[in-house]
Amino acid sequence: MKEKEKEEENAKKRAEEAKKKKEAEEKARKEAEEAALPAEEREKIQKKKDAEAFKLQGNDFYKKRQFEQALEFYQKAIDMDPDLTYYSNKAAVYFEMKDYDACIDACDQGIETTKGTNYDFVKLSKAIARKANALL
Repeated sequence: MKEKEKEEENAKKRAEEAKKKKEAEEKARKEAEEAALPAEEREKIQKKKDAEAFKLQGNDFYKKRQFEQALEFYQKAIDMDPDLTYYSNKAAVYFEMKDYDACIDACDQGIETTKGTNYDFVKLSKAIARKANALL
């Protein structure tokens, strides 16, 4: 019985090592692809990454119900990359603060960023629903 358990444990370790190796190779491949891009494209990608990092920090403050700090980080994300997701998160903070006019305004600004694009309609509908709730 112990031999079988050792075999299973070794198989799990090998699988984990293979997974880590594959992830490292994928990361290296992505970095190489990004390095081959023109400087303008690399800068655009970096701005998106930075904006996402600000959003995640805002999410942490939102979960702690520290709304002023959350708003700051969501605004930083918007400044880096004006995407509906960041406006929607900002609107959620205003909704929780019961500042419904600011919530509606944030939703409207975010919705405006999607005009003329094939934006993710699930995210768009979430912003529209948030605006509707604020109007109630």
